[in-house]
Amino acid sequence: MEYVKEIVAFGPRPLGSEGHKKTENYILAHLKGDQVERDDFEITPAEGRFPVHNIIAKFAGTKDGIIVNGCRMLATRRTDGRSSGSAVGA
Repeated sequence: MEYVKEIVAFGPRPLGSEGHKKTENYILAHLKGDQVERDDFEITPAEGRFPVHNIIAKFAGTKDGIIVNGCRMLATRRTDGRSSGSAVGA
């Protein structure tokens, strides 16, 4: 829960915003030293074009097999100027 509180303190995080950039940097800082890849691409919602990044981290395990844990941080600007500011983890 500590991580959530720290990220919420960045303020609104719609795509392209300072809060969104801070959140990406926060995640990357916590993955420092791990094998990290970025999958960069653009999306074009009604609000305009935005660069987005998938952050892929790989960790060596101690047992055979593969475990996949995914999370999507999604925040878009709404027509009323507010952020949808949602995140979903699986």
